Amino acid sequence: MQNVLVLDPALSKERGVYAFVKDDIALYVGLATKGVFRRFRSYCRPGKTQRTSIRLNAALIASVAAGEVIDIYTVHPPDQTWNGMPMSGDAGLELGLIEAFNLPWNIRGAKS
Repeated sequence: MQNVLVLDPALSKERGVYAFVKDDIALYVGLATKGVFRRFRSYCRPGKTQRTSIRLNAALIASVAAGEVIDIYTVHPPDQTWNGMPMSGDAGLELGLIEAFNLPWNIRGAKS
């Protein structure tokens, strides 16, 4: 039998920031612009051109198969304005977390 991820139907339909966490250490931070539920659906059944989804699907399955527990945290920060211009709360938070921490599953923010 092939290992598969199962999607929790109770996941938020709102856009937001999410993190995969193991032993209280964040491994990956991402932005779900079309909703957390929809983003996680792509992790469960990634399309053949969805490189990040394919990579994280494999990492999540391997971690769980090894007996590791991967917690998932989500947050939905409000949008704000700065000098009258709109600012995306979730996109800003995602970028800030990636830049501030060495997250091993985030290729974009991985530090040498």
